[in-house]
Amino acid sequence: MKGRHIVHVIGENNPGIGFQNCIPNKITSTVSVLSAYGIFFWMIERHDVEKQTFNVTFYPILSGKPQNDFYVTLSSGGTHFVTKFKLDMDPKNGENRLFVPGFMFHNLLDEKGSLNYKIFITTE
Repeated sequence: MKGRHIVHVIGENNPGIGFQNCIPNKITSTVSVLSAYGIFFWMIERHDVEKQTFNVTFYPILSGKPQNDFYVTLSSGGTHFVTKFKLDMDPKNGENRLFVPGFMFHNLLDEKGSLNYKIFITTE
């Protein structure tokens, strides 16, 4: 399994991050650092196109208690698939994981069979 490390900044001028996997039918794991509204997050994305499994896990990196609630939205293919959930910002509670079940996995694929989706972190 190969991995890569990327740093992304989310803000008013760049509200979301697009991810596109150009290697269909492979296991991929990506570790990214996201910066959104002054808070850093580790984001670990793992998928296996052949087994049709996909999950994204978020870990907040905090220096104090955040003043806002944070939400993650994952969308793909326009309106084919959209999900939104509130992040638990208390590191004692563990991880924030988004899991896409196998029967919904095809909604994340583009016409070439590659994963193609966007991640948004918002305060509302």
